[in-house]
Amino acid sequence: NFLSNIENSNIKEDEQCQNKEENYENPKEYYVNSMDKTGNANSIGFFFFGFSTFLSCLTLVKAYDSNPAIFSFCFFGGGLVQFICGFLEWQKGNTVSANIFIGWGIYNIVFPINQLLPVWGWTTGFSKTAQGCTNLTWLYFATVILLGSFKGPIIYILMDASIVLLNLFSVAGAFAESEKLLKVAGSFGMIVSFFALYVATALFINASYGKVIIPFFAKGEKIGDKLIKKL
Repeated sequence: NFLSNIENSNIKEDEQCQNKEENYENPKEYYVNSMDKTGNANSIGFFFFGFSTFLSCLTLVKAYDSNPAIFSFCFFGGGLVQFICGFLEWQKGNTVSANIFIGWGIYNIVFPINQLLPVWGWTTGFSKTAQGCTNLTWLYFATVILLGSFKGPIIYILMDASIVLLNLFSVAGAFAESEKLLKVAGSFGMIVSFFALYVATALFINASYGKVIIPFFAKGEKIGDKLIKKL
């Protein structure tokens, strides 16, 4: 009986794992896992990722000078909010979402601190080599995320590809000390923010009505498909 119970338990775990993999492939279940009864933190995570990216990249295109209002928004909205969302996704066992939100949450915490340190007089600034190497680490992180997104909807692939280009030109601009390259990076940042806000809006609106209204352009997805769970 003891061995039989263990075998039955293993069979159930295998079935649950198989269901999770099938849910990832099914566009109807991108919003809420059928085995998960808690809320979905993805929408708020993508909202503030889009907002913080948009505001921070405006400084790269020289729309305005660096401002404490932008830094505080990036730190709390883009940083802490995404970090918390990543932790919630980690608790649910969503490794990909957890890595994405925690990773970019750390980025949005580091960004305003780096900008404010010279203002506070704690440093005279950063060398182009140090800034370029720092941006290079984010480029690697963004590339890994892009490679992992090819299994998902097209909208995620486009967003992650734009993030890679944003970081690529940020690296080139830092090493070359070129404002033109940094402006190009800022322009790709605007594209990133558009895709992020599109994803956030789609997640929230679709979950609110319990069906696909705003598409993700996923394989097999159709407008009007019912979702597993409404908000």
